[in-house]
Order: sequence, then structure tokens, then C-alpha cells
Amino acid sequence: MVGVIGILSALATTIAFPIWGAVTDRHGGLVGMRIGGVLGVLSLVGYALAPDVSVLFVAAVLGGIAGASIDVGIGAVVSDQTTLADRSAAMAGWNALTGARGIVAAFLMSALVQIGLVDVPTGLLLCAVSSMVGVVLFVRTRPGVPVETRAWEIKPGPTRQTGAIEAA
Repeated sequence: MVGVIGILSALATTIAFPIWGAVTDRHGGLVGMRIGGVLGVLSLVGYALAPDVSVLFVAAVLGGIAGASIDVGIGAVVSDQTTLADRSAAMAGWNALTGARGIVAAFLMSALVQIGLVDVPTGLLLCAVSSMVGVVLFVRTRPGVPVETRAWEIKPGPTRQTGAIEAA
């Protein structure tokens, strides 16, 4: 059953990526990040409070959709907020953060639950909080952006910069 839940989440993510790409191109990355944040919280609540397996299935699908929307939204925001010269470093930083967060948070939650220091709902809450802290820290430490403007001047809407425009 655990494998089916994992497959549902991965399938929802795979299907949602191109849809969120289109939404982000039309409305900007913040839309995906905001919707993904809400869906992510609903997913975690579903996992934590599921009375039966059917709710776990819904939570897995919501989590997959949320993950795709946040990933696409962050990618768009990073692209919109960096110059072409800084973009590779910014994307590398974001990818390193998400990889480390995913590995560390999941490992720590599993370990804390296994040794009995926290229950599963508390562990899921810790994962959610660590994810949000990671996003805030990343946005506040983007390369090439003065500290006083970080995280408060994210441009809304589609403002994607391309090499051709920047070169002109």
C-alpha cells in the first residue's frame, strides 16, 4: 500500500509539472508558490489525520500537485529575479537546498518517529516547518540581491528574462 501511495504522488507530480508551467508562464511564479503552499499544508493535514487509506490517496495526490507547483513557481521566481549571469548559481543554490531539505527532513522525521521522540503528525509538521524555513532562507540569500531588497521585491506576473532580451 505504501508503494501505491508513492506512485500516486509521483504520478500527480509528473502530470502537474507542465500544467503549472503554463500557469506560471501566464501568471508568474508567485501564484504557483502560493497555491502549492496551501495544497502542501492540506496534504500534510490529510496524511496526519487520515482516518482511512482513501484519505491517504488524496493526500498523496495533493502533495504531488503541491510539489510540482512549488518547484515550478520557485524556478520561475529565481529566473525572473536573477540576471542571466547569476541564474546558474541561483538555480544551483535552490536545487542544493531542496535536495538537502528533502533528504535531511525525511531522514530526521523517520528517525525521530522510530525512536519514539515524536509521533507521525508532529514529524510531518516538523517537515513542513523545515521546508518553509528553507524557502525563506533561500529567498533571503539569493546571490546578487542586496539584503535590504530580498524577499520583498519579488516581481509579480510573467517577467521572465531571456538571454536575447538581456543581450540587447
